[in-house]
Amino acid sequence: MPRPMLATLVAALACTATLAACGGDDDATTTAATLGDAELVAQADAICKRFEARAKAVPEPRDVADATDAARYFGAVAPLARGQQTALEALAPAASLQARYDAFLAASRRGTELLETLARKAAARDASGMQQLGQLEPLSQAIDAAADRVGLRSCSP
Repeated sequence: MPRPMLATLVAALACTATLAACGGDDDATTTAATLGDAELVAQADAICKRFEARAKAVPEPRDVADATDAARYFGAVAPLARGQQTALEALAPAASLQARYDAFLAASRRGTELLETLARKAAARDASGMQQLGQLEPLSQAIDAAADRVGLRSCSP
C-alpha cells in the first residue's frame, strides 16, 4: 500500500476516532453543555489537530506487508484514534448539527475500529489484515465527506 493512502487515513481519522486519553483531560471540562455550531466545530477541529500532530510523530511503516513494521505502526496509531474518538464523542452538539455530527462519529468510529483490527491482526501476524487495507481509501473518503457536512476543516484529509 502506498504511504499516501496510510497518511490519508490517519489524517482522516484525526477527525474521528479518537484525545482525552492522548493529551490529558483538558477536554473533559468543556463537554458538559450543549455546544453551538461554531463552538462544536472549533472544539472538534482542535481535537483533530492534536491527534494529527501525535499521529504525524509516528513513523509510517516502510512496508505494511511486514507484520512487525505494520504492528508497530498500527499499534501506535490505534490507541491515538481511540482516544480521539472518545473525546469527539464527549462533545454535545446542538440539535441543528446532531444528525450530521452523529453520522460523522459513526464514520470515524468505523475508521477507529479498522485501525484497531489492523493492529490486532498485524500483531498476530494474521495475513487477512492485508485484505482489509483496501478499506482504508473508501473509509477515508467517507470520513472526509461526513466531516465536510459538519463543517469540520481539521478533521478532513
